[in-house]
Order: sequence, then C-alpha cells, then structure tokens
Amino acid sequence: MSAFGPYASPTLSDDSVRVNQLGAYTSLVVKDIAGFNLELGGRYNHFNRYGNVFTFSFNPSYVIGHSFKIFGNLSTGFKAPSLYQVYAEYRSPAGELDPEKSLSLEGGIQYYKNNVNLRAVYFSRNITNNIVFVNSNTPPYGYYANADIQKDKGLELEAGIDFGKITLHANYVNLDGKIETRAGSKDTSFFNLYRRPAQTMNLDVGIEITKNWNMNISIQSISKRVEPVYNNAPVEMPAYYTWNLYSNYTVTKHLKAFVDLKNISNEKYSEVWGYNSRRFNFMAGVNLNF
Repeated sequence: MSAFGPYASPTLSDDSVRVNQLGAYTSLVVKDIAGFNLELGGRYNHFNRYGNVFTFSFNPSYVIGHSFKIFGNLSTGFKAPSLYQVYAEYRSPAGELDPEKSLSLEGGIQYYKNNVNLRAVYFSRNITNNIVFVNSNTPPYGYYANADIQKDKGLELEAGIDFGKITLHANYVNLDGKIETRAGSKDTSFFNLYRRPAQTMNLDVGIEITKNWNMNISIQSISKRVEPVYNNAPVEMPAYYTWNLYSNYTVTKHLKAFVDLKNISNEKYSEVWGYNSRRFNFMAGVNLNF
C-alpha cells in the first residue's frame, strides 16, 4: 500500500519469468613480438529470449624503446533487459524491449620512464537500442523503452611525476554524450549524461617535509552538470572546486599524530540537486600502535 493505492502484482506463470543463457568464449594473447602486443577475444551467447549474440574485443599495442606505447581497443557489448524491466508494470506498452548493443573504440599513447608516467586516451562508444525510462501522464506514469542510439565520447589525460620528496599526480577528463531518438515524426537528440560533469580535473601533491612528517594536498575541479527533474525541465548545477589537506607526523614507532582538513576554501556546492555537501570541516587525532 502506498499513497498511490494498493499495488497489484501482474499475474505471471513461473515459466514466463525465467531466462537462461549459454556462453562460450576464447582469447588469444600475443606478447612482445619486437614490441608488438595483441589481445583478441570473442564470446558467443545463446539467450533463450534474444537468440544468438557474438561479441569481440581487439586490443593491439606497440612499445617503442621500452618507454613509449601506442595502444588501441575495439570491442562490442551486449546487455539484455532485466526481468524487472521486462515484466514489471513499467514494461513498454509498445512491445518487448530489445537488448542494448554497443561498439566501443579507444586509442591512446603512453610515456613511462623512471619517475615519469604520462598518458592520453580518446574514447568513443555508441549504444543502439539504449534502454531508457520514459515519463508518462497516465498510470503507471512511466515505462521502459528503447531509444535509437546513445553516443558518448571523451578525452582522458593523466600524469604522474616522482621527484623523490615530492610526487605529483594529475588527471583531466572531458566528457560529452547525447541520445538520438525519434519523437513523433521528427528526429531529436539531447544531452543525457545527467550528474556527469563535462570536465573534471584532479591534482594530488604528496610532500615528504622531513623523514617523519608527510603532507598531502588535493584539489578537485568539477564543471557544470545537468540534473534531471521529474516531469520538468532539467536544471543546471553550478561548477565547484574543493581543496583538501592531510598531514601526519610520526612521533615514535608507536605514536603518530594527524590532521585532515576538508573543503578548506569553504565551498558551498551540491553533488546532487537539493542535497548540500559539508562545508569546511576537519578531524585531528593520534594513532597508537602496539
């Protein structure tokens, strides 16, 4: 019983809500033939509701001079609807849901030598028959349906440098995505990566001040995001950044003191619309180990 009245479970026989799948897979790995590496894999699935499906993964890489690597990946994926999506009262009124199928492409370069590790990756992923939840003005006020295609792409940059007493780790992500579908007689597309920032940056600095005293400083920057709102237009969440600091001092082998400062700049922000996050806060104490 709820505010909407009693819930009436759909009448289903035991056989109708049962699924089974048989899968077989194999892979081939080639290691370091004059710097060339390869992983090739395939999987065959027999699904009692969705028939025969074959997916594969092709992952080559080439290493130059033991410190420079070029790599890529081409793969496909398959995701069947859940039993809930198929049989709940929110099942599609247009007919049975089709499984999602994806094609992913990734390529990048990496440099690693001694105390330096640099990496750049571009990725693209297209999903056909993407399963989405569609709001409705009539009971049960929504249902699962297949959209035409989901297109996501992005760029990832990573860097790690060890100077001995100072270590730096940084990463940057640029993300974009949209769903393309048909609304009535027109084709439409819109951004639907809700709560996922278009740009994310992280910087982490570790400092060994003395043999017994260490400090870690981290900064995170999150760009604007879009938050979905039920039965209304999405809202835009403002960008924000946070600055944290952690430090510990080893007094003896049994005693260690620490301080942990969070959101030092006292930033006011929300990760989820309507729910505030903590402003400046800290914790300090000692650890005893016997």
